[in-house]
Amino acid sequence: MMLDLLAAATPDSGLPVDKVLPWITTFVVGVIGVVLRHHGKAQGFREGQKTKTTIEDQPIGVSTADDEPSTKGELKELKEELEDRLGKIEEALSKERDIARTANGRIHERIDRVSENLAEMRGEIRQMNNNLERLLERGMKGGTGR
Repeated sequence: MMLDLLAAATPDSGLPVDKVLPWITTFVVGVIGVVLRHHGKAQGFREGQKTKTTIEDQPIGVSTADDEPSTKGELKELKEELEDRLGKIEEALSKERDIARTANGRIHERIDRVSENLAEMRGEIRQMNNNLERLLERGMKGGTGR
């Protein structure tokens, strides 16, 4: 079945060869690993029967490096690309921080102006209150208002 799938994965068949071939390769390598492991286990069992020793499973991990960089040059290129991306991100963040600082500065300036105006108005209201109290006192005492 695998060979049929591999034979069918031609450019004219419409099956994506670049997607099917790694899958088939991984499958075949896995099958070979299992077969060799069982063969070794059986052989070890026969030898163990002679010497009365046991052999325990110690499977070997299999991994593929299809899309992973595998040479120092590729790793260096990947590192440079990631450093460039990181630099661009840091630069964009710095610009955004500058914009935010400018906006915050403007907001603080407005708050300061409002605070000053509020203090002025508070003083004027206090003065008006004092004037009204004096007028009220004069009116209650029967003063002439001069």
